[in-house]
Amino acid sequence: MKKGEKIVIAGILGFASGVILGTIFTPWSGEEVQKKIGIRKRTVEEKLKKLENKVEKLEETIKKGEKS
Repeated sequence: MKKGEKIVIAGILGFASGVILGTIFTPWSGEEVQKKIGIRKRTVEEKLKKLENKVEKLEETIKKGEKS
């Protein structure tokens, strides 16, 4: 296994461990955590949709420029 692969695997395992430990030792109840995650998920989904719209507009602008 290459050094870079080991670093990536270590990073993924560290992230997963942090998520698991954070979930186990969180000071909030399960319902509160679900609400917080749900709110963040909706916020991220909204931002991604806005970004998608901007990318589509940019693609249209580029295509119009190529046709000219």
